Amino acid sequence: MKKVVIYGYYGQKNTGDDYIMLSVINSVLKSRVRDIYVIVKEICFANYSFPKNVHFLALSRNKLIRQLQITFHACKCNKFIIGGGGVYGQTIQLERYYAITCG
Repeated sequence: MKKVVIYGYYGQKNTGDDYIMLSVINSVLKSRVRDIYVIVKEICFANYSFPKNVHFLALSRNKLIRQLQITFHACKCNKFIIGGGGVYGQTIQLERYYAITCG
């Protein structure tokens, strides 16, 4: 597999969700993916060490641009993984719709 995009409630400085993200990244790395892109609200993982094929993409603060970013990356990957805490379902209904229709 060439490209996997992971999207969830990451980059919020929430330890529990960030550890879920680390677990998802580790699972995907075992499947020998060439590139992993993690979509986050802000990049705040200076304390972590990641392989060179793990990339972080920060979302725009503008809601429309943010939805377009998610849709673009969801449509340009081999696999789109939605993860994170239970809050994501309450706050991004439209982004989830785009991810499902493009994936």
